[in-house]
Amino acid sequence: MTLLFDDRPALGANPGVHALVIGVSSYPFLIGGAKPVANPWGMGQLTSTAASAFKMFEWLKRTRAQLPVPLATCRVLLSPSPQEAHLNGVADEATVANMLAAANDWRNDASTDRDNVTLFYFAGHGVQRTKEDAVMCLRDFLEPLGSSLRNAIDLATVRAGMSPSKTRQDIARTQFYFVDACRVQPSELKEFEPLETTAVFNKDLSGEDDRCSPIFYASVSNHAAAAIPGVQTLFSQALIECLDGDAGDSLGDDPQGDPMWGVSVGGLNRGLMKKVDQLNLRLGGDQILTTGGQFSDATIRRLDGPPLVDVTLAVDPDDAAQFSALRVVADAKTVAVTQPPPLAPHPHTCRLPAGIYSIELSFARPPSPANFVDSQRFKVAVAPRSDWKVKVG
Repeated sequence: MTLLFDDRPALGANPGVHALVIGVSSYPFLIGGAKPVANPWGMGQLTSTAASAFKMFEWLKRTRAQLPVPLATCRVLLSPSPQEAHLNGVADEATVANMLAAANDWRNDASTDRDNVTLFYFAGHGVQRTKEDAVMCLRDFLEPLGSSLRNAIDLATVRAGMSPSKTRQDIARTQFYFVDACRVQPSELKEFEPLETTAVFNKDLSGEDDRCSPIFYASVSNHAAAAIPGVQTLFSQALIECLDGDAGDSLGDDPQGDPMWGVSVGGLNRGLMKKVDQLNLRLGGDQILTTGGQFSDATIRRLDGPPLVDVTLAVDPDDAAQFSALRVVADAKTVAVTQPPPLAPHPHTCRLPAGIYSIELSFARPPSPANFVDSQRFKVAVAPRSDWKVKVG
């Protein structure tokens, strides 16, 4: 019930993507849980983090043939809330014991070929002990046995244990990490010497760390992460929309000279920041993303064609828009947009595939012959938007 996808028999000795996805919404020992402790650190139940993790698993399955190498395995741990009852029994619970077993198998699979790719995604409660920290709280967090962080793991030990070493010389050199959790420091942590989480792996000191291993955090230090209750976290919505093309970019040309399109690490970094800003504006949120780890411009997924770009076209002065007829023509002479006068609403907005376009404006009743724009060429840049302004007169 942990290994929800396994295509290793079909792939044979070929490299593949190995994913570990964890979503925790139900916390028995926190506020609203079945066995709440006297001091739950002000933390309660979540309603959309397990669903967000499952959406990530579904995305991996849906795009498995468009990943840098085919999806080989996906291990999933879920502790759903009552609002996510449809996920009950879908995967093993996100306990420490299940996490340690899943992580061990995940690392073993990743260690078979340096051309493998790994993906780690966690959604749930998070805390931090230092500004660089990211502690991820598993299902039995704050269980009144042992250390307060016994049922929590930290990203540093996960990532360090996935580094190349003498015993893992062929471990995946491309690794993606996504932490969809708050990174706040509860006041209770200030009352003790630094508390230790359960270490997922030993931290190896040997080996040259030549990985591409970027980390995408849903929140900056001392800040909360947001969600649409009962639906999805804001970070996971932004992430999946970006991976589906809103962070698309050119990947150069294939051997036949045809353009290739996809989502790279750099493109995702730029696209995620802007996408979250858009969602904050629309939903009234204040989420701030940040990154860490080691960056290089590795490909996360390929796209079947150029990504769609949000385009805004305005005529200056505004009064000229009432006389303007608009045509946007692609390089292949395909008419992408036709709008007779008046150009309403104005500015004109649309979505176009990335590429080179000609903009043609004509006027039903121009104030003078000088106020005619025959054609201007513009480039629709890659995600997330392009703004064009044509001055008349």
